[in-house]
This record gives sequence, C-alpha cells and structure tokens, in this order.
Amino acid sequence: MTSVRIAPNLAVASVESIDVAPRRQSELAAEPDPLAFSVARVLLVAALIGAPLAFGGVITGAWVALGIVASLSLILWATGSVWQGRLEFVWSPLYIPLATFLLLGLAQYWGRLPLDRFETRQALVLLGADLSFFFLAVHLLASADSRTWRLFGPTVLLFAGSLGLFAILQIVSGTAQIYGMVDTPGDVHFGPYVNPDHFAGLMEMLIPVAILYIVGRHRRSSVAALVSLAVIATVALDRAACGDGHCGCPARVER
Repeated sequence: MTSVRIAPNLAVASVESIDVAPRRQSELAAEPDPLAFSVARVLLVAALIGAPLAFGGVITGAWVALGIVASLSLILWATGSVWQGRLEFVWSPLYIPLATFLLLGLAQYWGRLPLDRFETRQALVLLGADLSFFFLAVHLLASADSRTWRLFGPTVLLFAGSLGLFAILQIVSGTAQIYGMVDTPGDVHFGPYVNPDHFAGLMEMLIPVAILYIVGRHRRSSVAALVSLAVIATVALDRAACGDGHCGCPARVER
C-alpha cells in the first residue's frame, strides 16, 4: 500500500511506499489510538450490521440513516487525524473502478442523458455513501490495533449465524411478513430481505470470513469450541444456499 502523510507544520506532503501493517503496529505502540477513530469504527460496524437488518437497506429511512452515519464517521476520522497531528491517506487499487463509476454517473447526470434524472441523482447519492464506507473501512482498519482484528472474525461469524437462524425461524413460523409486521410484494422474502437472492449474496460475503476465522483458531481452541463455531457457520451456509435457490426447502421452492 502507499500512504500519504500531511503534517501540519510541513508545506509538502511526503509519499511512502511501505508495508502499512508493521509501520502501524510500531506507531500504535508509541501512541494511543484517538477516541474518535474508535467511535468511528463502532459506527462503521453498526452501519454494516444494521443495513441488512433494515430490509437490506432498500427503504428510504435506511438510506438516510446510512448517509448520516457515513457523514459522522468521516467527521470523526478527520477529527482523529487532527488530534494526531497528521493526515494519512491509504491507497487501494479499488479506488480506481469505484471513482470511475462515480464520475461516469456524474457525467451522465450533468449531461442530462438519463431518462429519469431523479433516480439517477438518488443512485449517485447512494454510491457516494458506499464510497464513503469503503474509504472509512480502508483507513480505520489500517490503523486498527490487534484487539480490533481479534474481534472482527467472531463478530462476522456470529452475525452470519444469527441471520441464518433468523431465516430458519422465519420459514418454520410460516409468516408471510418480514419481522411479522411488514408485508412484501407477492409475499416473497427471506430473512430481513425482500429478495432472497440478495440475502444469499450477503451470506456469500460473510461466510468466507467466518470460515477463515475458524481455520485460524484450530490450534488455539478446543475441539468442542471448534465444533460449536462450525455449527454456526453451517447454519449460515445452509441458509445462503437456500436463499440462492440451491436447496430443497419447500418454502423456497413454492416462492
């Protein structure tokens, strides 16, 4: 990775092409992590967990909440950078395609090319929020300490398992509503998602992280603990396959 540091007492920023992880570990040992960074990480994780629970983040209230959280997290990151007395930019190659899509959308909107400019503007706002979350994830995790990384794996595993269990209970109950109170078009839903395929897509992103966490603990945990973790991952994996239509679940087949 490449990082750019801007010191407040320097007119020119220096560019360094070094490995971020060892450098950050040595710096963290010398100075405490700003409280603003810790709060921003909590907001980031809360948003990433809350968005799927809010019907996959497809309703207006969820969009507004995500935008507010992204803005607050950016402010906290900037505040923490000022508190540290330096602004550090962590480069990722994924910035290139993301920025390309955003610029393409802006060019189309400003050129009045879309047939529905309102929907285009709304999509650009959502894309901007997504870019903010990606930027925050790169920078906040690059400066995270070992304790944060230790909590990342079990958090993803428990979240995936909880979503899988929720989907199972939803099917067993036979309810035609999300959370037992929200109707969906055609009564087609899976877990908190209106579209079962979207649920499967989320689980397919969570499950690899959960499995790698279990594999990484095979020498540090007892057999009983590993079996328990494997059961949680299996529940998530089974619901991902069902949401994607690759199981024989009667409720899924009927839909």
